Amino acid sequence: MSIDERALRLLVDTLGEDHVMLGSDFPHPLGESPSGDLIRRAPFLSGTARARLLAANAEAFPG
Repeated sequence: MSIDERALRLLVDTLGEDHVMLGSDFPHPLGESPSGDLIRRAPFLSGTARARLLAANAEAFPG
């Protein structure tokens, strides 16, 4: 498991999958490319968790 995967796992385990969401520095070329790749390939995330981190949590955030 990479250091990035370990960090993501710690974040999700600590805060819960319903409190983590993907962000980017677009249009600046910082971070991973393509955006969300770490979440898409993390073996410990379920399909539901991936959907939450990639979009559903952000969509629900404003209320």
